[in-house]
Amino acid sequence: MANPTLNSHRSLVVAAPFLAALSLGGTIGYPNTLLQQLQSNSSTIKLDFETLSWIGSIHGFASIPSILMPSLMQWKGRKLSFLFSCLLVAIGWILAYTAQSISTILISESFHGLGSQCVLIVSYCSMSEFLSPKFRNICISAFGIWQSSGIAAIAIIGQYGHWKTSALIMLIPIALGMLIAWLVWPESPSWLALQGRYKECETTFKWLRGDGEKANKELLELIQARKEDDKRESLYKSIARRDFYIPVGLMFLLLSSAYWSGFMVLIVYSHLIVKKTTNDNNLVHYSTIALNILLILGNTNCTILMKRMNNKTLNLIGCVGVLLSSFFCFTVTLLQNIGVLTYSVLCLCGLAIYIFVEMGFLLPSACVIAMEITAVKYRGIGGALFVVFSSLLHFSSLKLAPYMFEYMNLWGTFLVYFINTAVSCLIIWKFVPETRNKTLQELEDYFNHGKFIKRFTQDVTVPII
Repeated sequence: MANPTLNSHRSLVVAAPFLAALSLGGTIGYPNTLLQQLQSNSSTIKLDFETLSWIGSIHGFASIPSILMPSLMQWKGRKLSFLFSCLLVAIGWILAYTAQSISTILISESFHGLGSQCVLIVSYCSMSEFLSPKFRNICISAFGIWQSSGIAAIAIIGQYGHWKTSALIMLIPIALGMLIAWLVWPESPSWLALQGRYKECETTFKWLRGDGEKANKELLELIQARKEDDKRESLYKSIARRDFYIPVGLMFLLLSSAYWSGFMVLIVYSHLIVKKTTNDNNLVHYSTIALNILLILGNTNCTILMKRMNNKTLNLIGCVGVLLSSFFCFTVTLLQNIGVLTYSVLCLCGLAIYIFVEMGFLLPSACVIAMEITAVKYRGIGGALFVVFSSLLHFSSLKLAPYMFEYMNLWGTFLVYFINTAVSCLIIWKFVPETRNKTLQELEDYFNHGKFIKRFTQDVTVPII
């Protein structure tokens, strides 16, 4: 049989999360647009320092209740969970468009945080289960391209249009994504197998993957592994197993390396950083657009490289790139602070490299690996922990950033990011396995047995059931 390809109906399956990602990117970049416009003299809504920090960070804080979404995802399936998550984001955009006060803006940002985190975890989980290993990394990385395109789009729209107009435009892609998922999406084969619905699992799996030899082997591995799980101990006892607690620890480390490397801070507070490093308000407009365009270029670069390079290699290259760029920014801002260097565009060069390597290597590979190393049977609690980790790291990095700028100066802030990335890089290099072209079952076996296991070497034919 021919190898699986992304034909028309499979392309529609991934179109829904891609459109959602565009709107999700808008929610990430929207606080930057709000802060710039609400701090202007023409704004009727005024901000104090505390409110400023909440607009920047409430997105992460409000996403903590999305810990319940992975349980819904395991209970009712991926499709319903995706639709509900998109609805939360859409409500956030509607509230932003109708907002007349800070309170409504903060509520809309809360819906953005809650909904976008839910969409993120459901999309990553669904694509990892819908797609073959051949396309899984590329499509999850492409999700990042659409997300960074949304960040860049909201930044550009916000430079030329009102923040309410931006909200209305960003409502469109999430609505289209919901419509496509409702009309086209099947249920996840992995979830159907987890529910013991093996015949439906086989039918859906063949619709998504075709009936090639590799696909049939993966289907047989999936069904056999789920049948073995039925004989094992309860979930509450099995979380002490190696294939749960080791991936969870590595998941936190991978997410920490991304969030506390300063990625979100550079997106949300880029206008403040540019002002502090250049002392030129005129540069804010153009540098914001340029830095956001680099997000798209970086993610596009990552998608291309994922076809040729290992995930772990990409991640380590990203860590090294962030180390070098953060150390450069630390050096420049420290020398500016003590008066050795004058304020100039020098630090912007470091920021440009910073964003490119973050989006081109570190962040996409970290999210891909973190999602892939979670065993299917733990997707509920594992997904919940993914939400908790990313929400707390997102919130803490953004909430503390204005205070770090104020009391530690920029050079101290970049030093913190440098140290965190250095420690994470060493542990990832030592303990994180390679996930490229590995099935979810192979990764599960790795953490149980300390090595990859090939369960079947003979040809497998259909029907499986």
